[in-house]
Amino acid sequence: MEVGTVSPDGHYQWDGTKWIPVQLTKVSDDGFWMWNGSDWMPNPNPPFEKETSTEKMVMHSSQTDTIESPSFPTQHIVQPMYYSQPKRESRTAIWVLLCLVIPVFLIALTVVLSGVLYVWASSLAEGNDQAELSGTWYNSVDTMTLYNNGTVSESSGLITEWTSDGYNLTTTFSIDGEEVDLVWRYELKVDSDGDQILFMAYYDSENGVQTSEVADESCVAYIDSVRGSEKTYFENKWVLVPDWCDEPSE
Repeated sequence: MEVGTVSPDGHYQWDGTKWIPVQLTKVSDDGFWMWNGSDWMPNPNPPFEKETSTEKMVMHSSQTDTIESPSFPTQHIVQPMYYSQPKRESRTAIWVLLCLVIPVFLIALTVVLSGVLYVWASSLAEGNDQAELSGTWYNSVDTMTLYNNGTVSESSGLITEWTSDGYNLTTTFSIDGEEVDLVWRYELKVDSDGDQILFMAYYDSENGVQTSEVADESCVAYIDSVRGSEKTYFENKWVLVPDWCDEPSE
């Protein structure tokens, strides 16, 4: 038997003395086939192809072709697959749609975020106003405590509630069972001793309605030190008085 002869089942090869297993990736004599351990597969790197009298490759568009070799098992070649590329018009339409939708979405998102930030900043500013005004304030004729919950404890007992908005302070007076709101212009200053001074002046009224103009000689001052109840405690202090503060004449 000739050396190199392959057994009919394709699993063994005669080496001159015995049958030995066919090596994996062994290439057939004609170079067109490769052994994978169980079957002969087309060689991915075949030699220069040429048509012979014993083997032909014919491609058909409607069916799978068959290659037959006198020494090797029948193999099937699957027809190539073709990829259909989307039309250019479809891609253009998608890009146009994205160019229109994305800016509109970003504008809407910006508007929503701006509104949220505005509300958050407003509530934060209001909270800061409440925090800086909360506490007990003194002068020689009155002691006023502003609580965080919006209630007030005051020497005369007339002021019962308070709120703040920007540089405006609203106090609610309870007079003969009727509640009256009075809006003040206020500003906080720090004096030469490091004490905080609260300057307040109420807005003038016209036909029973407060205007945006501070009333003359309506400015009063409170201090956050308990010594503010002493009349002489203010005499030796230095502080920059707001230009709108017009103190009552003696």
